[in-house]
Amino acid sequence: MSGEMKGKVALVTEAGSAVGQATALAFAREGARVAVTDRSEERGRRTAELGKGAGYEFLFVPADTSRPDQVESLICQTVDAYGALDCAVNNASFGGDLASFAECPEELWDGVVDSNLKGTWLCMNYETREMLHRGGGSIVNVSWGSELIGIPSYAPYVAANYGVIGLTKSIAARCAADNIRLNVVCPGYIDTGLLEELRRATASSEMIEIGLALVPMRRIGRPEEVARVALWLCSHNSSYITGQAVMVDGGRMVR
Repeated sequence: MSGEMKGKVALVTEAGSAVGQATALAFAREGARVAVTDRSEERGRRTAELGKGAGYEFLFVPADTSRPDQVESLICQTVDAYGALDCAVNNASFGGDLASFAECPEELWDGVVDSNLKGTWLCMNYETREMLHRGGGSIVNVSWGSELIGIPSYAPYVAANYGVIGLTKSIAARCAADNIRLNVVCPGYIDTGLLEELRRATASSEMIEIGLALVPMRRIGRPEEVARVALWLCSHNSSYITGQAVMVDGGRMVR
């Protein structure tokens, strides 16, 4: 898929995470000009500097994607800098603190749902508005595969991710006639800091090990493997695909 994104402008949110960083770099390698954001300015800038150091065109815009004013500013600054927005990968990845369902405080629930579900909705809202002016575009939302399995101590995160799939399908149906495609990538067990956090937690460690044993490919996935699927879903090679949730899980969900 060499040069598939040449001349395109791509936006990647939570680009300081393992999957976000791999995705931003994957788009850049294919010729895209890339705008990145992250709740952590330090992490976001690190990804942008990594891309620039490799000779790619990167723009970092600090933003909290759960706040509409900051999302609007993010889109405006991207378009002001690059003149367009062709692709977006909304990589919400805030899991919050571990807590059982009965002990989950309201502020934890609100924080996780705002960051993952509301944030994805806001991003799609402003991204599709800009893409309408351009005559089309492609959006990929990252919704972790946990929403199809369930993690007892991560109930708000699972619920928010489940909502991302339904939200994406609904907006995909609305935007299809406008040449805007929206799909979801659902990673399974991927080599990220979150997986290690879950493994260290007493309540979840055993469950994670059991889950990994159920992966038919017998290994943890790599962030780059998720990034390649997101890139493909934004490319012309997937031009007749919209409203789909694609599992990147080593076959976990076929069991």
